[in-house]
Amino acid sequence: MITFDDSPVSYWAVGILLFISTALLTAISSLKNNQPNFDWLIKFAISIQLLLLFYFRLPVIVFNESLNLDENVFIVGAMTLAKSPIYWESVDGSTSGPFNFYIITAFCEIFKQPYDYISARIIGILLLMGSFLFSFFALRILFTAPTALLSLFPATSYLGLTRHWDFVNFSSEQLPIFLMSVMLYYFAKMYASKKSINKIDVFVYGFIAGGIIFTKLQAIPIAFCLTLSGYWLIYEKRKNDFLKNTIIFTISGSITSLVLVLIGYYYHFLDKIWVFYFKNNLSYGRESRTIVQSIFISLRDPHNIFIRIIFLLSVLLLFYYIFLKKQFKPSTLSIMLILFTVSSILSVYKTGFVFHHYLLFLIFPSVFLFALLLNEIFQSSKKILKIGISALATFYLLLQTHTLVFSNYFVSADKPQRPLSISKTGEQILKYSNTHEPLVIWGGGEHGRLYLETKRTQGIRWSNSHWGMYSDSLQKNFQKEFIAELKAIPFPVFIDTHPTKNTFMTRDKLGYETIKELKEYIDLKYQLIGEFDEQRVFVHKEKLKAMNATK
Repeated sequence: MITFDDSPVSYWAVGILLFISTALLTAISSLKNNQPNFDWLIKFAISIQLLLLFYFRLPVIVFNESLNLDENVFIVGAMTLAKSPIYWESVDGSTSGPFNFYIITAFCEIFKQPYDYISARIIGILLLMGSFLFSFFALRILFTAPTALLSLFPATSYLGLTRHWDFVNFSSEQLPIFLMSVMLYYFAKMYASKKSINKIDVFVYGFIAGGIIFTKLQAIPIAFCLTLSGYWLIYEKRKNDFLKNTIIFTISGSITSLVLVLIGYYYHFLDKIWVFYFKNNLSYGRESRTIVQSIFISLRDPHNIFIRIIFLLSVLLLFYYIFLKKQFKPSTLSIMLILFTVSSILSVYKTGFVFHHYLLFLIFPSVFLFALLLNEIFQSSKKILKIGISALATFYLLLQTHTLVFSNYFVSADKPQRPLSISKTGEQILKYSNTHEPLVIWGGGEHGRLYLETKRTQGIRWSNSHWGMYSDSLQKNFQKEFIAELKAIPFPVFIDTHPTKNTFMTRDKLGYETIKELKEYIDLKYQLIGEFDEQRVFVHKEKLKAMNATK
């Protein structure tokens, strides 16, 4: 497998040539658009943009180490689902829905890939490329192919070259963003239809909207607003048989929820869906800042360029409609874009605090507003002006990536690619457990890697127990469920990963002994084998007894 050192000169040389070629091809495609026999050039241009995105992400993809604590949760959960496929029974992703896990499981099982960071990031970049592709289809229908190319190029360049860890790791935003891009394509397809709306398009649009609910609850406001736009579009296009299409739309949107409710009822975990997905997520961050406070604070965040771009584009568009065009008559398209943008901002800032990977939700609202600006303000101007504006936007975004020095932060040349190296704690896990025996970790975070390096599935629904440690509203319920599952099966190995120093998650505050019932059970049933890299390894006494008997 290809590897990268800290200064891959040949890689950057090819990358620069590819970037210049892509920029020129995008500009030429925009100039040649209305000329006959140049449709192939448009298709080639978007293909090269996507290739550019993939090429610039290669060092990140082959860097087989965790970039974000959540990556461990997704990959471990996906590996567990391959053996115990019922989500909320064997795996609980806390703030993330089941589909983010199943997509990794499906990829690794179908293509026989190991459950590691490389596999997850391949899925992530494919989802991102798919999001850009469907957005291109939508923008080409709503506006023009040149507008689509020029509005997407700054974003593809930025996301290819950025090295901010929260923007390049596999995250729970990538799947819902992809599905929303597909929704936008179907919206555009129905919006531009001069004939009656295709019922299959209505069905698919609703079905995807319903599926987003179980990718990430945070994305529901966006899916809801796109759904409202869909209802209005159906009314506007099909007034004669509005009821029939509305029924199709509503039923298709309800299918995913209905199926999961029936499965939950049959396997007796319906209450867990409500408590641990909906109820806990809705209370997440409730006591933090307000949305307005969060937006105001984030305006000073150097990495949050998207909210500033959205504000700038919104001001320019309003100025154009009110003062230059002297009319502001919202269309179905403009209403959809307003709802899409506002709901995306709401989804990002609702919790009161913002992890940077939340900001991925703002990328495509920025792209669509930029496309509207290019289309509306410069539709009667020379094409070269459009290209110039897109070039300025690209240059501005690239200045924000901090990668123009052409260094590489993700050095893979001196690290094992596949399989992952085994740590000292991992060696103990392999020593005291068999392949089919699951592992239990009290702690998690970066230590979720222990599951991956030993190929041990998670014994408790949560591979990261930190979820229930920082909110009074969640702690008691989480700890009760964790201990109940721990007592149900004599897991051979239990590990407390909390160290004594160099972190706010220290042993004296969060170690297993801080929970009375957990301490009593571990002290009764397990024996401390040793401490390795400040991780305490406990082995079940019955397991030790059985191992000693076979010696």
